[in-house]
Amino acid sequence: MTESTSGLVLCLPDVIQGSLFEGNRIMVRADQCWSFVAVCALGWGGLMTPAEAETREGAVSRQSADTNNVELQDMEVLGIRKQSQRRGALLDVIQKTELVTDDQIEKMHASMLTEAIARETGVRVSNECAMCGVKRVMINGMKGEHTTVLIDGVPLFSAVSGFYGMDAITSAGLGRIEIARGAGASLIAPEAIGGTINLVTKRAVKDETVFDAAIGEWGYQRLSVVNTAVSDDKATRITAAGQFDQRDRYDGDDNGVSENPELENLSVFGVISHDLTERDALDLRLAYYRSSVFGGPMGVDRVRAMSSYVEGTDSSPLDLFENGDVREQFTGAPWETAEIVDTDRREFVARWRHDLNDNTSLMATGAYAEHIQDSFYEGFDYYADDDLYYVDLKFITALGGNHELTYGVDYRDETLRSDSAVVDARDDLDEDSYDHSDLGIYIQDVWSPTDALEVSAALRVDHITVDFVGKDNGDVIDESLLAPRLFVRWLHNEHWTSRISAGKGYRAPLSIFETEHGILSDGFNIAITDIEESLSAGYALSYESAQFSATASLGFTDVENAAATDDSTGIITLINTDETVSATTADLALGYDFSSQWSVGFGVEYYNYDDAYKETLAIAPVETRAKFSLDYTGDRNQFSATLTWLGSRDLEEYGYADRYAVFNDANGDGAPDPGELQAPKSTDAEAYFTLDARYQRNINKTVSVYLGGTNLFDYSHGTEGRSPLLWDETGGYDVVDIFAPLRGRVLYAGFKATF
Repeated sequence: MTESTSGLVLCLPDVIQGSLFEGNRIMVRADQCWSFVAVCALGWGGLMTPAEAETREGAVSRQSADTNNVELQDMEVLGIRKQSQRRGALLDVIQKTELVTDDQIEKMHASMLTEAIARETGVRVSNECAMCGVKRVMINGMKGEHTTVLIDGVPLFSAVSGFYGMDAITSAGLGRIEIARGAGASLIAPEAIGGTINLVTKRAVKDETVFDAAIGEWGYQRLSVVNTAVSDDKATRITAAGQFDQRDRYDGDDNGVSENPELENLSVFGVISHDLTERDALDLRLAYYRSSVFGGPMGVDRVRAMSSYVEGTDSSPLDLFENGDVREQFTGAPWETAEIVDTDRREFVARWRHDLNDNTSLMATGAYAEHIQDSFYEGFDYYADDDLYYVDLKFITALGGNHELTYGVDYRDETLRSDSAVVDARDDLDEDSYDHSDLGIYIQDVWSPTDALEVSAALRVDHITVDFVGKDNGDVIDESLLAPRLFVRWLHNEHWTSRISAGKGYRAPLSIFETEHGILSDGFNIAITDIEESLSAGYALSYESAQFSATASLGFTDVENAAATDDSTGIITLINTDETVSATTADLALGYDFSSQWSVGFGVEYYNYDDAYKETLAIAPVETRAKFSLDYTGDRNQFSATLTWLGSRDLEEYGYADRYAVFNDANGDGAPDPGELQAPKSTDAEAYFTLDARYQRNINKTVSVYLGGTNLFDYSHGTEGRSPLLWDETGGYDVVDIFAPLRGRVLYAGFKATF
């Protein structure tokens, strides 16, 4: 904060965009200036969610009840939106937090969450099945189940919904995405061993409707509408959004089996915020998501695929593909490669914020989510109904001595009930139904001993119970755990900042679908006995100036009792590993603005996984990655492009050995005899580049048109003749020989209208 002739000038972080502060000059009493700075510096993202920060604002900004004679000073919010979008720039909070704005989401033409975050430093969207297309979001090298997704600061996703739920989260109505890495990234989400992704709804600041429509190759279509409205007295604000998008199955090698499935998404949500009084505010959110996935046989619909299963047709390995070669034409029955996954999801969130007095505020949150999965995996059926209830009561108190205390209690109750005809027909298989509850108490102190130093220390105590009710022996986990965490931010000077983090996390492994992609013809079992426990530490050094941003960071995470699958008995079983697994990350991100219109970015990442961790991974992860981006933003024209390089990998380290393209089952017994498994698949994954680009022309203030493309070099498994299909050493057919993109080039065009 600096003095100026017109009053106090305050540079706020970009997180203010999309809020009531955007584009306004803010009148703040002189005696509230430093409290206002504290709200802006500590309030949003990372350490606390935006909703938590709003409560904090009420707690720390009231310094005097007598304001009749207080002089008002004009505080100007300087726009640094562009600066915060530079690669290497961080959110201005104590914890290292990357930000993806709605402008960036639009420039990427991201239709869903997985597309919006795929390029972010420390984040990897891993496609783990060529048939069902399941995507896992890995943060800091940890598995997808170690990533917690928050909706406006509320943890609404479970182990099951986090598996097939990522593609169902569409981008319409998103104001920003906040990514915080490392265990303990959220005070209310101790299971976030890898980190958290907080999806912040676009806040209504004016009456506006935005309509967007696009079409493209491979059946790509998208239609979205976002509407915001504000009452005349500004006390009521409404955001409503809906999106429909779809794309066809993709078969790059023309063998009659898709490498990437047909996908159709529909999402509708509404958020209403109302200021009941000067001390009370209420937020309500309703949302519905539907996702439909169909992968496998080309040229048939799902009705034909399922009818072929009912007909009872079956093929030997030699008859499944011509000459038993997965690279040649598929000749089996449609159901033998068909994977169909339908999900329906409903969410409800209610939040009440109340100022108890001049120093303390409370926030009460109640939420419910129902996630239904109805699926078919090449002969294995699976239906699951997952119900999650969440309540949180939080208090925030401004103390003397530059301390601010946050304390509260939360409770999470989850019930999963599954059904499968295959499981019901066999005595040696158990259901994966479970009851899961977590009661937590937490406290956090944020201390600012000097203007240059901030320290946040927090402690959670959780009592976790899991009852696998579908198992005959009634396995139960009943444990109490303690999770401390520490964040430090040290402002060396106006440009350089250090951030240190350390924390503990824990998670109860619950479902086979956390680890297994879906082909479960022999069923599955659950043998989990312990809770995963993790320790993580990180350091980040960042530089920030008017034109240049840079951040270098290191991170380390180890996990005890990590969940993994074991097939030594012939039945895939979810177990706890005996060894501690770990991952280390190092990355550098740079961004430079040549002018108010041109900017470039560069990032490089390195991941190291120990051998024990590699054995638990279903798909070979990224080890090295580099990105270069170029952006131009003018009054009439906008252009953005991102070039991404992924380094080579030795796939044998991740269990890709003993995989074959040909199974010449000459005697038809279904078991590989010597010499029948042929054309061993390479375990060398070569380095490759991908390029995405988008151009937009603003016709006027209302209408703009755009065109672009993803994966413009058209590099994929199919186009390179490296089918993800395989025969394993037992003669089993699988679809997980994956190390490159599964969908080739897609060109698209569209228009946007704002009213």
